[in-house]
Formats: sequence, structure tokens, C-alpha cells
Amino acid sequence: MDTALKGGEKAYRKDVLIEKTLDILTTQMRAERKKIAAQIWQGLSKPDAAYLLSLALSQLNDYAYAGTLPGRAEDDVGRGG
Repeated sequence: MDTALKGGEKAYRKDVLIEKTLDILTTQMRAERKKIAAQIWQGLSKPDAAYLLSLALSQLNDYAYAGTLPGRAEDDVGRGG
């Protein structure tokens, strides 16, 4: 019985850890997307000649990638995290 309780407690702690980790990851992804969105909006406020299409497309790609787990992992690796 004691083994079953310890196993159940360990599984519960693992579930809580996974849930907290996902919360942290999604919060970080949203923050990164918000930062990139601000750059996009800033660019859109400029004249067309000052905000090149290539830059706009690159920023849109960055925005999309920032909302993915691989994007988050790459950001963590780049920061040494």
C-alpha cells in the first residue's frame, strides 16, 4: 500500500510539474509574440519605402515561429537557458 501511495504521489507531482512548465512556456511565447507584434506595428506606421516588404515578411515569420515549441526552445538555447 505504501508503494502505491508513493507512486501516486510521484505521478501527481509529475503532472503538476508538466502543467506548470506548459504555463511558463505559453506565457513566454505570448510575451515574445507581443514583442514582435510591436515591431510589426511600428513598421506599419512608417511609409512604405521605409518598411520593406522583405522585413515585414521576416517579422511575420518570426511572429509565427515565436508561438511554437521549437521556437521557444531555440530562444532558450540562444540565451543559454
